[in-house]
Amino acid sequence: MTRSGICCFVLSAVLVTSHARAEIRTVAVTGSAAPGTTAGETFLGFRELQFNNRGEVAFYAELADSNGQGLYVDSPDITPDVGVWVVGPTTSRLIARQGRTAPAGLPGSSVWLIDPFDSDDNRYGFSLSDAGLLFEGLARLSRFDRGLWYFPASEDPVPVAFTGQAMPGDDLVFGRLRARQMSDGGRALFEAALHRPDDTEHPIGSSLWTFTPTEGMNLIARTGLPAPGTLPPAFFGNSSIGSSINASGDVVFFKKIIASPDGITSGSSSAPQGIWSGRSLDDIELISLSTGIEAVTINNRGDVAFASGSSARIYRDGQLSPIAVSSQTPPGTTPAGPLHRIDHIALNDSGKTSFGAMFFGDDITPGGWGIWEHEGGELRPVAASGMNAPLQDESVFTSVKRQSLSMNEAGQIAFASTVVDFSGDETRRFGVFAQDINGDLHTIVLSGEELDIGDGDLRTVFTVHDPAINNLGQVVFQARFTDGTQGIFVSDAVAVPEPSSLMLMASALCIVAMRRRRRVSF
Repeated sequence: MTRSGICCFVLSAVLVTSHARAEIRTVAVTGSAAPGTTAGETFLGFRELQFNNRGEVAFYAELADSNGQGLYVDSPDITPDVGVWVVGPTTSRLIARQGRTAPAGLPGSSVWLIDPFDSDDNRYGFSLSDAGLLFEGLARLSRFDRGLWYFPASEDPVPVAFTGQAMPGDDLVFGRLRARQMSDGGRALFEAALHRPDDTEHPIGSSLWTFTPTEGMNLIARTGLPAPGTLPPAFFGNSSIGSSINASGDVVFFKKIIASPDGITSGSSSAPQGIWSGRSLDDIELISLSTGIEAVTINNRGDVAFASGSSARIYRDGQLSPIAVSSQTPPGTTPAGPLHRIDHIALNDSGKTSFGAMFFGDDITPGGWGIWEHEGGELRPVAASGMNAPLQDESVFTSVKRQSLSMNEAGQIAFASTVVDFSGDETRRFGVFAQDINGDLHTIVLSGEELDIGDGDLRTVFTVHDPAINNLGQVVFQARFTDGTQGIFVSDAVAVPEPSSLMLMASALCIVAMRRRRRVSF
């Protein structure tokens, strides 16, 4: 074998070895001490995980005493003691806790009444990025006031906006506030309902804003203002705004439009909608008019991808192109059936997209859900009901959780799904799966397996959910165990080795290999 051949072989071995030595880091587990609390106070349960490229996890958790009994902030026991944390590989931070003093911003003394779950959006009110956390909290004064706080990665929180606050440049006031996204560039994106000052019970519209501590608030769009690019001229309607922001501060959003600035749009999915992008109200541009838009995202190049139920499309270099359309039969479906509904989508800077969709079956076998990727004009299946799962037996995917779809800048995709081995006992198992850097699918964790939560404490996994993958290829997930406990974990099973570490290791092994070859040649 030539020297170059030896080095190529060694480099391949390094890549394989890096995946074989998978480690799992325990972020938090039931019964472990909750950072920032008094001695003896522990985690009881977890919800809503968010993950960034620093390996930090933001989550909502309930608290218990040293005996595992749930804590409450009132008597009788009605309101659970809860909080929001950000925990990284070496640091941890308590963001907010029920009943404790809220950060500066609201007039007078106030305490948290944490209510992070938004039943209207089926989501929790915080967003984590590499730059910090945007948090939506409810503080109790003489009334309940909802506010937004900006928590930089290592600095004190900054107030963003509060209910009842006067809208900049207008005679309206803010109503319900929603934390939409904290960008990796440190720009917060939020939505605010609008009210007349004398009627804080009935909103008259909605608005979309960005915020930084140095620049303050910047209006992107609001009900009643002209909708750029529409003919005949239309206006932004009174509907909730789906939106996304990239690291540079470019925003994309979709909103219903109306013929009159005083009109009110209905909740019908057939009402006209538009997608716009830009950095402020003065420079937003129309990308597309459509109906039934369900998801939209923007990458750091300014490309936009969106799903509208009947199709998935990408807007790049001024051109709108289809990714997939309803009635199209995608690869990987068993039985082969057409797409029916496309409602989740992801996009990275190289232009690779992935989406979740439902597909029809035939008269005998029902369809199901799947995840596909699109790159270079090619549509490929990642996982779909009926496809083989990456396991040693004959298990197939049965219920792919398309809402769990997560994709990083390397194009790696992570998701949750159930699997069944129909040739065996047909037990349904829950798993988290992710692609490596080459696109090969791996099992990260599976129900029935034992997981070491630390110091050799092995617990059997009952179910797993909430996966996400960051740009390092690390996968976060939540696991519930058969003994009733639960925890949050980070796996590096498909992590991308740092280039410097990879090359140093490969170079060292190449030198050793070539020296050994020279000894043999004599």
